[in-house]
Amino acid sequence: KGQATGLQDVKKQKKLYETNSDRWVNTDVYPIVKDYTVLQLAPGEKLVDTNTQVASSTSRLKWALPEENGAKLSFTTKVFANGATLAGPISATIYASSSNSNAVIIARLFDIDQLGASKLITKGAVLGSQRKLDTQKSWTDTKGTAVWPWPLLVKDEYMKPGQSYRMDISLLPRQWSILPGHSLRLELTTRSKGDTGGSPNLPRDAN
Repeated sequence: KGQATGLQDVKKQKKLYETNSDRWVNTDVYPIVKDYTVLQLAPGEKLVDTNTQVASSTSRLKWALPEENGAKLSFTTKVFANGATLAGPISATIYASSSNSNAVIIARLFDIDQLGASKLITKGAVLGSQRKLDTQKSWTDTKGTAVWPWPLLVKDEYMKPGQSYRMDISLLPRQWSILPGHSLRLELTTRSKGDTGGSPNLPRDAN
C-alpha cells in the first residue's frame, strides 16, 4: 500500500510448499518463470499445446447446474509421462457469446490420475458484464500472455446477444506437482453444484 515496510528490500529466498510432491521450492522471484506454457482448447474435448494445429470450432454451454446435460464442457491434456509442475498464477481466456445480455463462466482445473480419479487444483470465474480488465494491475509474461488478469470491477458493461467477447478468468495461484502418468482437465460451467439461485440478467446458454 505504498508503505516502506522493508519487505521490498529482503533478498532471502522464498520457500513455497508444493502440493503432491511434499517438497519445498526455493525462489527469489515470483512468478518463478518469465514465460508461461500456453494450452489451447481443441475439438474432441482436448487441451493441447500451441504447436498443435487446431481447427476453429464452437461449443455450446447451457445455463444450468453442471450435472445437467449440456451444462459442462471438459477439455483434457495428454498424459504427462514424466510429470510436470504448475507454478504461480493461472489464467484462462475464453471467447464467448450469450443469448442474453450477460454470462457467467466458471473454470475449474483438475489433476486426473491413471484411474480417472480427479483432484481439484484451482478455480476461478468471470461475469461477462465485468470482463473489462485493469491493464495496470494485470500480469503478463514476456510474450504478452495473460498470466494474472485483474478485473476492473467499476461498472457493468452488458453484452449484446450473439456477439462474441473475450473473457479472462483468474484462477487461484498454485504450486502443484503433476505426477508421471497424470493429466490435466479444464472444466467450464455456468453454475456451481448446489447453486439454487438465478438471475433474469444471466444467459440461457452461451457459445
